[in-house]
Amino acid sequence: MSIIMDLFRRSQKETTESLDKQSFWEIINCIDHEYGGDSEAVISSLVRHLKNCGDEYIFAFEDMVCEFIYNLDGREYAEGLFAGDAFAEEKFLSARCAAVAMGQEHYEEVLSGKRKLSGENIHEYKGRWYGVTDGLITAAADAWSRKHLDEVKNYPHTPPLSLKSHSNAELWD
Repeated sequence: MSIIMDLFRRSQKETTESLDKQSFWEIINCIDHEYGGDSEAVISSLVRHLKNCGDEYIFAFEDMVCEFIYNLDGREYAEGLFAGDAFAEEKFLSARCAAVAMGQEHYEEVLSGKRKLSGENIHEYKGRWYGVTDGLITAAADAWSRKHLDEVKNYPHTPPLSLKSHSNAELWD
């Protein structure tokens, strides 16, 4: 059974199982990169799955997203992306998000330095940077909101790691 079909099958009933890293990457593999510039559509299957999961599972997903993005918050990664161009915090966040959204193998190659962060599919519009996989950052809150029929602003979870650039001080020294 394909990963997407398995995810669809699992999303048809609420799950209370815990989220491990293998399951996290299986969910990430369901991101549909073919939707081009529509960030919401790219992660729609992921949000549909998460909304049928227990709150702790949703929170764990967000924590892992933040952990993996945080792990790429460092000088080496920024220099690889910007190569002498001016640093843009939003572009850096979008590139780190995209590295996670591309899957475990891609992410680990960036993390190990075998591959650089890419600015592909990240665009500037009216002075702000946007990436097609930026919706990954809000997927957990969106899923929780849909599950509880409540506003995203009432999402009750704050991940332990920040997504802001320069938060991982150890990698900027």
